[in-house]
Amino acid sequence: MSIESLTHLSETNSMSKRTLEGTNRKQKRTSGFRARMRSNTGRRVIRTRRKKGRHRLTV
Repeated sequence: MSIESLTHLSETNSMSKRTLEGTNRKQKRTSGFRARMRSNTGRRVIRTRRKKGRHRLTV
């Protein structure tokens, strides 16, 4: 193999995508504020995070 073909292989390898990329819509639906307020245990999560003084209560 020539040097040019080896450098091309290394460039394409570094540009590959991650195996798992989340979506913002799914994240908000499962662990957003409105989703937390929907259930009793979710409200408990928000209550304890407020009590602890968290700046961000949910995602």
